[in-house]
Order: sequence, then C-alpha cells, then structure tokens
Amino acid sequence: MPDLYSHFTKRAKKVLQLATEEAAEFGHNYIGTEHLLLGLIAEQEGIAARVLEDSGLKLLPARNAVQCIVGTGESTTAHRELIEPAQKTIKYAIEEAQRLGHQYVGTEHLLLGLLRVSEDGEGMVAGVFDIVQVPLNGVKSQVLRVLRHGAGGSSAEESPPAQKQPGPAIIHPATSTPRLSTHVLDTVQGRPAAGVQIELWALGANGERTLLKTVQTNNDGRTDEPLLTGEHLKAGSYELRFAVGDYFARQTVQRSEPPFLNIVPVQFTIADASAHYHVPLLVSPWAYSTYRGS
Repeated sequence: MPDLYSHFTKRAKKVLQLATEEAAEFGHNYIGTEHLLLGLIAEQEGIAARVLEDSGLKLLPARNAVQCIVGTGESTTAHRELIEPAQKTIKYAIEEAQRLGHQYVGTEHLLLGLLRVSEDGEGMVAGVFDIVQVPLNGVKSQVLRVLRHGAGGSSAEESPPAQKQPGPAIIHPATSTPRLSTHVLDTVQGRPAAGVQIELWALGANGERTLLKTVQTNNDGRTDEPLLTGEHLKAGSYELRFAVGDYFARQTVQRSEPPFLNIVPVQFTIADASAHYHVPLLVSPWAYSTYRGS
C-alpha cells in the first residue's frame, strides 16, 4: 500500500525500517507495537525520540522490557507483516496528522498513534513503560506541547536547524505514595487482562495466613484502588493469588483443558512500609513472570 506511506517523513520511514530490524533481532516473525516503540527510540533524532529520551525511556532498558514481556523467537524470515495493533498505530498516526492539520506524518504522529493504541488496551507499549519504571502519563501532552512550539505548518522534523525549537522539558515522575498495587498483562493478546480475580493474603511467621482482600482487575488490568495504603501498608510477607485459569477460560485463545495454569501465587516481602510496591503479573495460559515495578 504505497499511498499509505506517501506522506511519511524520512524519519518516520526510518522508524518502520528500524522496527523491522528490531523484530528480526528478536527472532519475531511479525512487527508489533513493541517494535515500533523500539524503532522510535532507536531513530534518535525525531520529535518522538526526543520526548521519549527526556521522559527517561532508553533503548537498552526498553529492549530488556520487550524481552521480559514476549521473549525471543526463532524466525529468520525476511518478510514481516504489521500485526493488528501495529496497523492501528499507522492508521491512528495518519488520523493524528490530519487532526493537527499537518501535511506529513512524522515520528511524533507515530508516537501519538502508539499511545492511542495503548489507550485502547492493545499492544505492549504500556507494559514496556511500566517495566522500565517510566510514567506513561504526560507523554502525549508533551508531544503536543512540542508541536505547539514547532515550525508552523511545515514538518517540525524537517525544518531547517535554525527554526527548530529547544527540546522538551524533562518529565519528572510524581512523588511516589506508599502503597501496594498490581496489574495483570495478557501477553498472548498483548493487552491488559480485565476481570481477573485477585486475593491478597498476609503471611505470618508461623505459617498462618490471613485473607486481607479480594478484588478484580478493571479494563486497564489494574485495581480501582491500591491493594494496601496508609496504616494498612505494613512491613511483612504477603501473597497475591491470581485466578488466571478462569480469566483465560473466557478468552478466545488456545489453552489446555484442564488449564495448565489455574491459580498463580506470588509471594513477596514488604521491607519498607514508606515505599511503593508494585507487583504486576505478565501471564499466558502456559507461563508467567513478575517483577517489582513502579
């Protein structure tokens, strides 16, 4: 579809090339939103790269996050297609350019498209940001802020150097509030896992167990409120139990019967009750991983 990319700037086209190379490096037989994000960072010179760098998102940690979420493959194919969330990113990028009255599609529009796909609950971008502990909130407004100070109706990425505006201000994360939180990411479908029942247990020194709370994830794969906060957040040992078997039974994904994973238990320790402990779960019907996030 050559007409689809006819208004892409050289840097935007380079992002697509770099995304393809990132997919090849991972041995993936597709190009997803995670590869487009890596391409935007690797491009280095466009508006998107500047905003992402000033937000604290670096290429190597982002690659490590992709490795954590989807792992590596063994594909050596020379031809890779954009999967649906990545196709939507291109569609949204063109729409964003049109909405802004721009006659081109640049890296800034690709980034806006990625953020819209993430808002739809698709793709891996939100998971990457979470793993590298970079706040996703504010990136969209930062891109738009840069564009408002850009070079009129011409491509801000291709304007002469003298017309370029200073880079965006660094986005500082908000001060962390002491709390315990979680979220669940469905790595098969590349989206937040909604409707997962979660139990939070306190573990005693002598083996006693106390059920503290039972909640369900919302459409963002998170809980509506922190699991623990304030005086209820205490140092000690805890366990989160995720009912992933019931969740995947409601999904149209391949799984075994009975399910290989039914309840996923994650035990952890809170050593500092004045800190934020985020314990997410990245899960498929056959495997899972967790980490201390932000």
